[in-house]
Parts: sequence; C-alpha cells; structure tokens
Amino acid sequence: MANSKVRSYLNELKKQGKFHQCFQQIVNAYRNGSDNDFGIRFSDDDFLNEYKKLCMLMLRYFKKSDENVLSSEMNILKSRLKEDLTIKHLQLMLIDAILNYGLKHHGIESSKVPQIVVLKRDKPMLSPVELIKLPIALQIKSILSKELKTPTANLSKEASYGRLVLFLYMTTGVQFDELITIINAPDALMYLGGQVFWFGKSEKEERRYVLCDAVVLLLLHHKNFIKPSEKIRVNKNRLSEFIITFLTEASGTNWQSLSLLKLRTLRKIDTIINLSPIDYQMYLRSSTCTELPQTAFLRLISNKALVADEIAKQPKKFNELNKLLSFDSDSFDYIEPKLIKAKLEYTYKKVRELNGQRASRAQCIKFVEQELKNDKNSIYFNILCGWLYYLLKEGGVTKKKLKVDTVIDYVKSISEPFLNVFTRTDLAVISASDWAIKLNDTSEYFNSAQRKKYLYYFSVFLIESEIVKDLCIDDLDIAPVQSKVDANLVSASHVSAILEYLSDSLNNSPVELYAYLLMCFCFYSGLRRNEAAKLYFGDIQVSPIKPNEDEYDWVLLSIRPNKIRGLKTPSARRELPLDALWPKEHLAKLRSFYDVKKNTENKPSNSLLFNCSVSVNKAYELLTQLLHYYTKDHTLRIHHLRHSFANWTWYRLNSNLVLTGRQYLSIFENDLFDQSFITHFNKRLKVKDNTRSKMFFLSHLLGHKVTVSTLNSYLHLKDIQHCALMNQTYTVSKYFLSECIGRANFKELMPGESLIERIEFYSKKQEQDYSIQYAGKVSDLITPSFKGFKQKFEADGQIRMLDYANTLKSLELNSIHDTASSYSLPVEQVQKLHDNALSVCREYPRKGKKLPLIPNFPSLDNTKDDLKRVSSQKAFYYLCQKFDTLLSQKSVTLSEAFDALQILKYGAAGKNFALRCPDEQVIRNFLNLCIKFKLKSSHFKFRFHQVDLQNQNVIQARSYWEQLVSSFGLSDSHIESASIEEGRFLGKHNGNGFLEVGLLITVKGSKGTYKKSRRHHSLMSFLHLLLIISYRAGEAP
Repeated sequence: MANSKVRSYLNELKKQGKFHQCFQQIVNAYRNGSDNDFGIRFSDDDFLNEYKKLCMLMLRYFKKSDENVLSSEMNILKSRLKEDLTIKHLQLMLIDAILNYGLKHHGIESSKVPQIVVLKRDKPMLSPVELIKLPIALQIKSILSKELKTPTANLSKEASYGRLVLFLYMTTGVQFDELITIINAPDALMYLGGQVFWFGKSEKEERRYVLCDAVVLLLLHHKNFIKPSEKIRVNKNRLSEFIITFLTEASGTNWQSLSLLKLRTLRKIDTIINLSPIDYQMYLRSSTCTELPQTAFLRLISNKALVADEIAKQPKKFNELNKLLSFDSDSFDYIEPKLIKAKLEYTYKKVRELNGQRASRAQCIKFVEQELKNDKNSIYFNILCGWLYYLLKEGGVTKKKLKVDTVIDYVKSISEPFLNVFTRTDLAVISASDWAIKLNDTSEYFNSAQRKKYLYYFSVFLIESEIVKDLCIDDLDIAPVQSKVDANLVSASHVSAILEYLSDSLNNSPVELYAYLLMCFCFYSGLRRNEAAKLYFGDIQVSPIKPNEDEYDWVLLSIRPNKIRGLKTPSARRELPLDALWPKEHLAKLRSFYDVKKNTENKPSNSLLFNCSVSVNKAYELLTQLLHYYTKDHTLRIHHLRHSFANWTWYRLNSNLVLTGRQYLSIFENDLFDQSFITHFNKRLKVKDNTRSKMFFLSHLLGHKVTVSTLNSYLHLKDIQHCALMNQTYTVSKYFLSECIGRANFKELMPGESLIERIEFYSKKQEQDYSIQYAGKVSDLITPSFKGFKQKFEADGQIRMLDYANTLKSLELNSIHDTASSYSLPVEQVQKLHDNALSVCREYPRKGKKLPLIPNFPSLDNTKDDLKRVSSQKAFYYLCQKFDTLLSQKSVTLSEAFDALQILKYGAAGKNFALRCPDEQVIRNFLNLCIKFKLKSSHFKFRFHQVDLQNQNVIQARSYWEQLVSSFGLSDSHIESASIEEGRFLGKHNGNGFLEVGLLITVKGSKGTYKKSRRHHSLMSFLHLLLIISYRAGEAP
C-alpha cells in the first residue's frame, strides 16, 4: 500500500532520527527549557529513545490518516501513553512539537494535543524557623515607633549612630555596604516634588535612595549635631555594635545576641507580615524592579520636562556610522544572497589578513570604513558590514573590546539567515514592527541558543545606531534573560496633555486620529506596538446601548493571534475590559471611531481596525516626536507606554498607594486616579482590597505567564512606593522633629511638598544649617509645552502608491467621506482622486471601449509576506514602491509620468488594452519611464504593425523602430511582425506604422530557470493607477 502524506512524514522522522530538523528543534527547546516547562529531565540518549518510541507509536496507530491526522486515531494514540503524569506530560509535548512541525513544513493538520497543567504550590516565603523570630521583629518595630513619638533622652554617641543605622535599614531596601555609604555622605541629600532622596554617582553606576521622613531628620541630625571631631567613620564591623547599643538604651533590655544576619531576617519577617510577600520581593530584593534612571525619576516626580544633554543627544559613536548607512539608495533591487555573502567573505579575509600581519585595530577599522564608502554596495551588505565596523570600534554589549575572530564570527553567524529573510524586502518602506516580525523569522534559522543571542546583539545595534530606532526588543523572541531593562515611564498627566493636543488637531490630519487611539491602546491598555497596530474589528466588543453621561460603558478587547500577526507567547492572549482601563472621554472617541467604521462600511470582523499601514507608521512616528518634544526625554520609545501602564495599573490595583501618593506627588492629580474610576476598575476586575493576588492580575493584563517577568522588567517605582508606605508606618511627631533639628514646627501638609519644605524653622541660621540641595538647581526643569512643535515636526507629506490603490478600491463600495476617514486622507484629496479617475475613464483610450473607473487591481492584501505573494502581486507592489522611491528622490516628477502615460491613449480594449502607438515621442517618454524602473529586455515584448505600408517602406519603418528601441539599451529585445490583418483598422500614422509595446512578468522557476514571460492585467492596472494620480497635474491629487 502506498504511503500517505502523514505516514511518509513519520517514516522520514524514523529514518533520519536525531539528524532530522524536527528533532534538532525539539532537543534545543528541551535543553534550553526549565524543569517547570517539561516536568522531567532525561539524558540526551534517553530523550532520543523517548522520541523514537513516540515516532513508532504514531506510525503504528496513524494507519488511515492520509492528508491529515484523524481525530479517532489521535484518541487511540493518547490512550496508549504512559500513566505517569510527568512522563505523559513530556510525551504530549513531543507529539505536539512533531505535529506542529508537520503542519508548518508539510501542511499536515491534526486535532489539538491536550496538555497537562501541573499546579505547584509556591514555596512559603517564611520558614517555620524564621516565624519563631516574629516576636523579636515586632519588638524592634515597637521600639522604633515609640522612638518617633517620645525620643529617648541623652542617647550616647554610639546609640545615636545605631538609631540612624536601624531606621535606615528597616525603612529602605539598602544593604549594609550601601547604608555605610549614605551615612558617610549626608551632604548628598536632595529634594524635589515631594521626595527627599540620597543620590550618588560614580564612573560605573549611579545610586539613588528615596528616604522616609524619619531617616531624613536623623541624617540631618547626624550631619549637624555631632561635631566633626567627634564623628565616627562608620564601617561594617561596628554596625551591629551601634544597633545593639541603641536598642539596649531605648528598651532597657540586653540585645547582645542580635547580629547583622539576624537583623536581615527580622526585616524580611517585618515586611512580609506587615505588607505582603510581593512587597518584600519588590522592595527588598535588589534584583527585582529595575529603578528609573535619575533623569526620568526627576522628570516624573516634578511632573515637568527635564532638559538634559545626556537624554537629548544622539550618542556620538554612531554619528559617523549613520552617514555611511542610508536607505535612500535603491535598496529594493533584488540581489542574490550568495553575491553579498561573497563580498562579506572578501571583507572577513582582508580583516583577518591585516590582523595576522599585526596591523593595529585602527587599520582594520579603516579598511572596513573604506568598504562601506563604496557607492555600489547594496544596503544589506552595508548593514552587516556596518555591524562589523561597530563591533571592531566599540566592542560588544558586555565587553568593550572583542577579538577580531569573535567579531567576524558574530557577523558571519547572522549574515546568511538575515539575507535569506531580508533581501526580498524593501527596507526603505517597512516599519519597525515589520522588522521585529522578520527578525523573529530570522531566528528560526538558528539551532544553537548561543548563536541566537548574536541576533539579539545585532538587534541592539539596529536600535542604538537608529537604523531601526523604534524597534522594540520586547517584540523579539530572541532577547536573552540577562539583557538590561530599558526602564522609563510617562506620567498620566503628560499623556493627557499629548492626547488633548491630538484631539485639537483631529480635523487637520486623519493620521492624528490613529495616533490618538494608538496612544490610548498602548498607555491605557498596555498593548505592545504591534499588538495595537494589527487589531481586528472582531477583537472589540461593545455594548449595543450607549451609556448615559454618568454611566460607564462596556467595551471588551480581545488580544489574540490573527493571520497578520502572532503573539509573542501563548500567555499574551488575553481579554481587557477597556471601560475599566480607559477614562470615559477617550473611550467615547474609540466607540465613535468603531461605530462609524462598522456601520458605514459594514466592516467584517477579520478586517484591520487601522487598515492603512503607512498611516499607522506615521502615527507612531508622530507619537514618538510628541513624547520627545513635550518631555524633552529623547530616550522615550513607544514601548515605554506599556511600561507606564504596568506601573500606574499597579497603583490603581492598590488604592492605598494612590491615597498616600497624592500627599507627596502631583502626578496623581489625573482622571486615571479618580477614586470612583478606581472603584469601578476593581469591581470590573473583581479585585478585593484584601487579596494578595493583585500581582497575578497585573501579569495577566500584560500578557505575562509568570509574575517574575512583570516584577523584573516592568515595575520601576519601588523606591517611591516603599517610602510612602514607610511614612505611613513610621509617622514623625513634633517631638522627634525637635530632637533631630531643635526648635521647629511642621506646616500644613500640601501635595507636592517634601519634608524639608514642610518644616517651619525657628531662625534663618537654623534653616541654612539644615538645608538640603534642591534637585531643580542641578537639573534644568521646565514647564512642558507644545509651543513651536509644528515648526519642529516635519511629517512625511508623500502618500504612497499603495494608499492610492486602496483608496480607489474603497471608492467602489464606500462614499468619498468614509474612504477619506478610513485611509487617513483629506476629503479634498480623495475627491480629487475620484475626479481624476472619472476624467481618465472618459478620455482613455482615444477610441473604442474606455478604461474602467477603478483599475483592475490584483489582490491588495497587505498582510501577506513578500514570499507568499503571487508573481502578479509582487510585480504590482514592486512598481508601486519603486515609484514612491523615485518620487521621493526627485528622480521623476508626476508631470513626466503623465507625459509618459499618454501611450494609454493608444490602448486596444479588445486586446486587453495592448499599447499600439504610432507616435515616436510618446513611446520615447514611456520607455524612458520604464528604464527608471530598471526594467530590462526580458520585461518587454515589441510588435511592429505595418498597417498600410508596402515593400521597402515596411523595411524602413521596421528599422526605424529597432533603432529607437536600441537607443534605450534594449537591443536584445526582438521586434516581432504582427499580421497585416491585426493592423488594418489602427488608423493614421506618421509613415512608420505602429509599434506595440507589451510589458511582461518573468517568473523564476524552482530550478533557477525562468518560466515563459507573460502579460498580466496587474501591470496595466499600475499604469492606469499612475495615470489617475498624475492626471493633468504637476503634483499629487
């Protein structure tokens, strides 16, 4: 019996064994996965045996399965698996991987393979041995609380040091070494926007600690009350001595058994019992919750814009490289990867030779630089060679200097996968999200996890060199776990200001409507850039009844994979209640946009919400420019809106943090933190105040599988939050104030004022002695504004050919107004486009059946990858993108295009509008335009129509046309003679008959040979489209 497709595939797996690509991918995933993923660990040999057994079982039971796996046979296979749950879990994962590979590479479909979910109880944060020490922790807390109400009189100098050390250690996340640094440098205190913090900077790092009121007062006391001659240089050996002395004098009991190690345990117990285990992980584990850089921190707590050189300027190390790398060249011309690889090999060889001859690193760099300056290079070669140049000059992600062989290995490892994926793509027109998709496709070529990291390093280079400045590392499936978190946030008030600016501008340009909604999706819903850009209409569910003014709407957003984009992980699939996340004003705009699109255009559920990719890219570019201009922070990216969502949602899940935050920070004066809105938010999510599952809620909203991802990479405000909680726990009394700084009082608490601003000093001298540096003096803080923004921002005014094609296609079914709204074009422009189409339809060709109103386009499905398009689509897309490039480079004008397309007046309707023209100048104009598109002899078919010419006149006329064609470098093109019958009714000519010009599509076969060239309506539709756009105008309609 002949093997079916299913059995052929399984036999192939059995025959090749561990050498099959399927097994290679599975074993790599197994080696790199954790025990939690697979449940059990096998040796390599045992794993291979288990894989072979499963292949045999599948062969045994998949007897009748032909094209696809039958559900009945799948059920029989599942019943024959091991009973042990851990082994069965691994077997099911192997079956799933084998069938997924079969689906991807052979088109074999099957029913879904079930998975065993192992629910493991979390390890308790506190052990029984630690819990025994709870009374001691409570006793220390009681002593500290009492000290704040009634300070211990006449403390010794050592006890005074001990009090400071103990308060500092128990109320901040510092380690003992860091604690010593703070005490020995009290002058490093600063205040701004309701916060007092200690800030120190060294060559290697900067450190910041936000301090509660009690610690600030004790540091001021330490700085001024103890005479310089009596000050003790604090070191780690004496810390426990100081603490024990203070506790003994304050409580009257002996604390000699207390050690620093025991104190660490007591702090852990105190935080877990009085706050929560999550709070302990956030505030006291240094490895979690990457804090904001100082510039972002100052901007946030002041709620102003911060002008700082280091965040406003591009790194100098890329300035020279950026001049060498440009997308202005004809990057879309297809070049075979092997040609680029050959040139790269030559470069590697020369660099190795220079290195072998002991040439300096500067000489190697100079050689690569000269290679980059070659005008004939393809953009793909320049990008890879640019990375080579950068690695030689600046080093890698972790090391400042790399060996030459290591640098070459990095570039060589990624060059072939990169070229295989990218050489059929026009880099000048793809967006950052498209780059991310293609880089993920590139990663599939790697079997080694180590070499896949090289692609991560390459991606970092693309971002930092601004080749793809908006590329988001979080969208890549290749980033190593230890990669540095890019921590940054935007305040809700700054986002509200940007949205208000966009709202005021909505009537000026429809791109701003996209920008408005995309910012809401990213900031208020936490969507990744690509998740928001590729939403479907069917992903949004709205209540059929519009709410009253005082009611909340009901809108549900489903984040799920679709045919255009997948999701980063399976856990990224989630449902978000937008009515609980978006303020009413912004949700009303979304509903209005959704209703207009859905009702007027009857959009199917699988159509894009934002259906113009060019406008989406322009909208993201506009948002980035607005963020940079308003905040003055040029390190902000679209992805930081998602980080902002995580942090502000954590505040909303913990309403007590909002209440305490309002006392110190002005950033909480925003509708997002309105108490009634927070109540609705928690009610909608069914979150209770006393639950400890809030971090799981946040992780789900972000689409994370585990809370560790959320804690480590997305939460950046632990220092502010911890300080606010400690001020609640350890409230300073006026007696403690007097104990620390002498005669003084507290003023009334005003939001946005720090401790030092709330103290009413007894004298000017006292105020001077206890002053703290204002952080605004060392930083240039300004009130943010959009004044002058329109002059600064230069939007790309050119509209792409594909936008025009989609717009015309839409006009077949929709009104001019709805089409303009859908494709982010001014109504006047769409009206002009429609009028041009009507005029062309009336005037072309000169006789016979006229051109249709709307060109006969090929499929305009922009969701397909370049490689998946049919040849007619590829040709149409190539011509559209090529004309965009020529127009932007001013290599051609619309008036020139209009002159060239007068050849369409001679289109023959009965012959699929074959172009038969007697006018030499018209043909010259047309061929001149074709040559600019880099069309070759193989793309043309010429035919000569003698019409009424006889004998010698025929020979002369034919020679005349051959010379004309040859003058354009098309001498290889043979001019065929058409039958006399075909030319009988063509009409008058200039004595040389008619030349028929045919454009052809050449399709490359599987073995590298070209199939027969043929004409296709897609080429005519492009010419028709270009004629409409250029009709009787020197500029775009």
